[in-house]
Order: sequence, then C-alpha cells, then structure tokens
Amino acid sequence: MKLLELIASHVSVRAFQDKTVEQTTLENILRAAQGTSTSSHVQAYSVIRISNSQIRQALCDVSGDQAWVASAPEFLVFCADLNRLSTISQSHGQGPLEGYCEHSLASVVDVALFAQSVLLGAESVGLGGVFIGGLRNDTDRVIELLGLPDGVFPVFGMCLGYPATKNTVKPRLPLNEILHENQYDLVKQDDNVSAYDNLMQLYYGDRDAAVPRTWKATVSSALQNKKREHIKASLAKQGFFKF
Repeated sequence: MKLLELIASHVSVRAFQDKTVEQTTLENILRAAQGTSTSSHVQAYSVIRISNSQIRQALCDVSGDQAWVASAPEFLVFCADLNRLSTISQSHGQGPLEGYCEHSLASVVDVALFAQSVLLGAESVGLGGVFIGGLRNDTDRVIELLGLPDGVFPVFGMCLGYPATKNTVKPRLPLNEILHENQYDLVKQDDNVSAYDNLMQLYYGDRDAAVPRTWKATVSSALQNKKREHIKASLAKQGFFKF
C-alpha cells in the first residue's frame, strides 16, 4: 500500500485474531521505526513489551478496564526516557539532566513520533493497533509495575495484533480548518467545525444509532473528564518539567 493511502486509512483496532505476532516481525517494525526523526539525535524513548499476564491485567485495570490491553497479542508501553541521557551527560562531565521543560518536552515529542512510526510500520505488514492513553489514569502505579527509574515516564501504551474487525475510517477536520497562512485565523473556526460536526454526527449514527452524538460533545466530554490532575506531580517525581 502506498504510504499516503496507508496513513489516510488508519483506524484504531481493538479486536484481534487469535494469532501470534512473530518476534522477528515485531523487532523489524521497531527497528524500522528507529529511523524516525528525533531531536538532536538524542532518541529519548524506551519501549517496554509486556508479556507477563499479571502485569498485563494490572495495566488493563489502570487503563479503565479496556479488555484489549489484556487480550491483544502484543502490548507495548512507550516511555519518555531521560535516564539514559542523564547517565551519558554525567559520564562526559556535563552533569545530570535536571528536569528542564525543554528536555522533558523533547522526550515526549520523541516518543510520540517514534510510536506513530511503529503503528504505521505495523499497519504496513497487516497488523492493526490502538494507542492506550488510559495508562495515565494512574501513572504512579504504572511506574511501580514496570520498575521505571528516575527520568523515565510512561506516556501511553499500544495494543498490536492482526485485526479481527475494523471500523470505517473516521472523518477528520477539513484541511482548511487546521491549515493557517502566516497567522492563526480565528474567523474560520465556526463554519468549518459546525459542518464537520454534522458529518461526524452521521458517522457516529452509522456506528451506533442508539447513541446519537456529535464531535463537539464527544471531544468536550473527553477533555473535561480526563484532566488526570495527578499527572503534574507524577511527572515531577520522575524528574520531568521541573524547571
């Protein structure tokens, strides 16, 4: 499949065939994803493959009982990792990293870019997957379960496997809503978003006619109900966003 077609055809997959993902396939995907752009080539990320069923179930519980976390053929936890870099910096007489926002933000960007490449690579060989931001419901518990040292923070998880079923592709915002010229244009928001809201209402209705909803209502609820007020303290405890 051509790359642009592959990107545009992405859907989140939560139902998987009872089929193992070969170790070599997973490693090839991860190795290829390492070619993703990274700030100053620091590669500030680590991935933890969860094969232990008890840890899987515990992560499922943390994520809000998303059953696919426990049942997917593969589950990966993507971490922003400044620990490795802090050790390197100290060994070269530059001192440890001290939790500056720039380093913290760069590591989160690095791991997000890397993970997207992992998912695209997986989809290119017939796999499907879904990101699991629900791990951030209790990051301290995840840190404990995975034995994460200072300077390492779990940003999200990812289920992977061969799809059993797939939804149709969700419409995205019109390009002229997200593409601005020279300066941010506030004027165009109302018309574009309202038209998109109507389109998404039809999409959600086709998926579940019993639960009519709009995009505006869906995203507003998602944002306001996922404030995760513990995150700031949890990040600081791991050495992120201190200064």
